[in-house]
This record gives sequence, structure tokens and C-alpha cells, in this order.
Amino acid sequence: MKEKLTPMQEKIYAFIAGYIQDEGFCPTSQEIAMRTELTTQMVESHVKNIISKGWLKVNGKKFRKLELTQ
Repeated sequence: MKEKLTPMQEKIYAFIAGYIQDEGFCPTSQEIAMRTELTTQMVESHVKNIISKGWLKVNGKKFRKLELTQ
């Protein structure tokens, strides 16, 4: 079972999920930062937490490595 996301993590996850649906690949940390008005370091910290909560996974074989979990 996936852990609950914080409101900011939900915002970031929703942006990533929508971006993947529209573009077919994940956004960069900089693109997420511009959308959420956070620094890239803050985005990367939130993304790591979203991964640890089971909502995203990393595919090391791709340039843009984030994928949604099922």
C-alpha cells in the first residue's frame, strides 16, 4: 500500500503524471521547479520522498528516469 503524500508532494506528483500522459516522458527537475515555484533541490527532495512512498519509480535505463507505479 502506498503511503499518503503531503499536499506539495501531491502537487508535484500530479504535474509529473500529467506531463507523462501528455508528453510520453517525465519532466526534468527544472521543469517541475518552474511549475511549483520551488528550487530544483527542493523538488529533488520531494521526488525522493514520493519514490520512497511508492508513487514513482526510477528506471535507470532512460534519460528521464521517473515512471509512475501501477
